[in-house]
Amino acid sequence: MAVLSGFEYDIFISYRHNDNLDGWVMDFVQNLEKELRSTLKDTLTIYFDKNPHDGLLETHNVDKSLEGKLKCLIFIPIISQTYCDTKSFAWQHEFVAFNKLAKEDQFGRDIKLSNGNVASRILPIKIHDLDEEDKTLLENELGGALRAIEFIFKSAGVNRPLTLGDNPDKNLNKTFYKDQVNKVANAVKEIITALKNSTTTPTQSTDYRSPVTDHHLKPKRNKILIASLLFVLIATVGFFLYQQPGNKEQPTQLDKSIAVLPFTDMSPSHDQEYFGDGMAEEIINVLAQSEGLKVIARSSSFQFKGKNEDLRTIGKMLDVATILEGSIRKSADEIRVTAQLIKTSDGAHLWSKTFDRSPKDIFAVQDEIAKAVASALKTALTEGATTATKIEWKGEAQKEYQLGWDYFGRSDAGDYEIAYPHFKKSVMLDSSSAIVYPFLFITSSSLANEPNPKKYLDKALAMNPQLPEALIYHSFWYMFQYDFVRAQEEMNKALKYGPHNAIVLRTACRVMSVLGRHEEAIKLGEEAVSVDPLLTFSHINLSYAYGRAGRYDEAIKTLKRARELNRRTDDLLVVYYILNNQLNEAIEENEKLTGNQNDYQEILIETKRKDFVKANQLLQAFVKKGGAVYYQYYCAQASAFVGNNDMAFEWLEKCLQAREPWLTWVKYNPLFHSLHGDPRFTAFLKKMNFPQE
Repeated sequence: MAVLSGFEYDIFISYRHNDNLDGWVMDFVQNLEKELRSTLKDTLTIYFDKNPHDGLLETHNVDKSLEGKLKCLIFIPIISQTYCDTKSFAWQHEFVAFNKLAKEDQFGRDIKLSNGNVASRILPIKIHDLDEEDKTLLENELGGALRAIEFIFKSAGVNRPLTLGDNPDKNLNKTFYKDQVNKVANAVKEIITALKNSTTTPTQSTDYRSPVTDHHLKPKRNKILIASLLFVLIATVGFFLYQQPGNKEQPTQLDKSIAVLPFTDMSPSHDQEYFGDGMAEEIINVLAQSEGLKVIARSSSFQFKGKNEDLRTIGKMLDVATILEGSIRKSADEIRVTAQLIKTSDGAHLWSKTFDRSPKDIFAVQDEIAKAVASALKTALTEGATTATKIEWKGEAQKEYQLGWDYFGRSDAGDYEIAYPHFKKSVMLDSSSAIVYPFLFITSSSLANEPNPKKYLDKALAMNPQLPEALIYHSFWYMFQYDFVRAQEEMNKALKYGPHNAIVLRTACRVMSVLGRHEEAIKLGEEAVSVDPLLTFSHINLSYAYGRAGRYDEAIKTLKRARELNRRTDDLLVVYYILNNQLNEAIEENEKLTGNQNDYQEILIETKRKDFVKANQLLQAFVKKGGAVYYQYYCAQASAFVGNNDMAFEWLEKCLQAREPWLTWVKYNPLFHSLHGDPRFTAFLKKMNFPQE
């Protein structure tokens, strides 16, 4: 008998018998029983079918058998590569059947634990990595993401159950069998304790079925509800007593940081991925308006799209305490949205809910999710915070925008070239969406595909004068026109309307550096890296800010992190090494470079060695080679660093005539330090319209 009356077993173990041919499931059950005896005071009963057939025999009366065997408190399915088979007995008459029965009993499938978190009475054990279709099948039945305790041994070409004798150091997952058994036992203890104390009240299951209505409540359930109310009353009194002076211990506060993952498309045709992406993006936009809440930018959180990463791993990579994930299922006249807020430390649920709405109500759903999350994290949305864009997309304009963003949010070579036609097609399908135009501006500018890319910014700002992305790119455009006053004005507006927007932060970091406001630039750059930690550009712009401030150790470290994310090489790291008096590292790094980059760095290295004869010889050879406009800026830098100021000014004048964008760095570029005492440099900066100090 179970520890609670009315239930046959405490735990039901469901599995495919193919997974027990070598005795793995039987060993697991035996080890779990031992661990439970040392974890709980009560002796728990476990149903485990040992016969060689696939569950109950087909000749048995399934319904009658299940009334007893499935009447359990906790259901543990052993999820393998063969378990997710709709034709199998284990799936149809155990997993699906328990999921239905649990929602209709007095507790409900999803229960509230004593610490306030929500847990499911289905406690999956995963012994294999799953195919995507199996994962989808599970999540469709559960109505949300699969949260399993993993017993998987992984190495190159290996995907098998973890065993007691496996060495964690040889396992890519680094898990230890006994630790995983202990996690299962502790999870069971939490659930059993909550049920015994009657602290649970039915919560809305995060799946596609409606909760049981009140008229289905049995008299026994009413008694439990009355007991629950009495417990809440006692707990409330205890809370106020606890708050009296003399109680110095305070409950720990959850770190206020969150990543919103793309919402999984569970529509029958799997053609609504872009819709799920758009929903996650809008929730990010609203949460970013919270006070004191760190919200990870889309370009970092969306890097886990389509990947089956463990939430703890994602939490560490993004440095967040919580993750919001969900799913969408859309039909012509209805949309179902599930959302759940999860702690990355232990996978505990802080909040979850299912919404059944008309597609026209989607903005309200997005806002409601954001507000519920903010409340769960005990933070407050800025007054009036709401879905930022409220775009009612026409046709497939949203799909094209999201496809463009998939590439725009990366940093690999050629991504802007792929993103550009998608943004272009989006505005062709629907010209009323202001948010697309800033990205169309930046991608077309990079590719030189448009004679007047600024027209896209003008259109965006005409439609929405407070659009942060348009304002900051407007600032960027004025900076490259050498209109630094207007650049600063537009930057200030962008920071006002998008103070936590990752694009605004990293771009403002660069503008601040150009203007010589180094500490402000570093502060913005560090926040950009914090909210967008997996985007290469965030780290590169911060490295510029550190470098202009003379903080070369930090500049080197930050640029190395950018390389880890993107695995690309450039010459800036060599420059930082030289400026930081790390000549050996500079030489070693320069050996990885070829062509003009290598030749340019050789000039700087020989100058640092104080071999000025060789440096000047290399300089003369370098300037004769010629090349693109930006090559002229390299000639100016190399000339100034060697100390040939006359040649440096000649090349600077050529850069000015060509309106070279890199010239915006000239005032605070340490390679031009030799020019700072020359009156020609002051005159040159004046011609560039730099604000006078």
